[in-house]
Amino acid sequence: MSFYYHNPTCHVGFVLIAKNASSSIEPYLNETSFSKVLIDDLNEVDKSSRWFYILRNPIERFCSGLVETYLAVTYHGFGTSTTHNAVMAMSDFSAQEFCFNLLARIPVHNSKDRLPENNIPVNEGMGYTEDMHTMLQSQYIKDAVAMGLDLTPISLYRSSDLPQILKIELPIAENYSNRLLKHNVKHINQSTDHKKRMNDNLKAILVANKEVAVFRHIWDYLAPDIELWNQNINRRYMQQYHMSEEL
Repeated sequence: MSFYYHNPTCHVGFVLIAKNASSSIEPYLNETSFSKVLIDDLNEVDKSSRWFYILRNPIERFCSGLVETYLAVTYHGFGTSTTHNAVMAMSDFSAQEFCFNLLARIPVHNSKDRLPENNIPVNEGMGYTEDMHTMLQSQYIKDAVAMGLDLTPISLYRSSDLPQILKIELPIAENYSNRLLKHNVKHINQSTDHKKRMNDNLKAILVANKEVAVFRHIWDYLAPDIELWNQNINRRYMQQYHMSEEL
């Protein structure tokens, strides 16, 4: 699976990362002549191309990914289930107790092909390293980094500004840059208040118990993304919101 999109006319690319406004940005990319590029074909892309991606606080993203994978249970692909509603309606005290147990029990990795093993449900059996919602942001961009592509991070809070940012950053003709602005990044699939509250409870438990041995594997896993975050919080499209958020 490739997460790379390229627009050869504008010499610009974008790395689409799950849980980083990807549902909102992908339609914009499709409407502005971006097309998917296989990782194996990145070597054929013009090396002068500028590449962009949304960078999100790695702890917040990890918790949001867990909510998406483990708690957003649906009926027949539509709506929310009774289980989902019951979990999301917990008081903060009960929710944080639940979150502690979830974080303590979640497997690092079990089934790489996402199939259940030993009667474990599919989601619970695949672990967080193999799920696209919790896969490291640094993993998404690793091939671009290895190839020395020009990468610019953009804060999640500025995801809707992507068309304007591209127009500022790209040295292209005015008539074509205006085409990039004809389409807006419309917010799609935003988390509900219940999801956001569960995200906050997961984050509170994870941060408060950072030194607890049972959570050590999670912090070790997140270390590359924390390093990526700390290295980029002072970049142009990050600093407005994150320059004081070193982890």
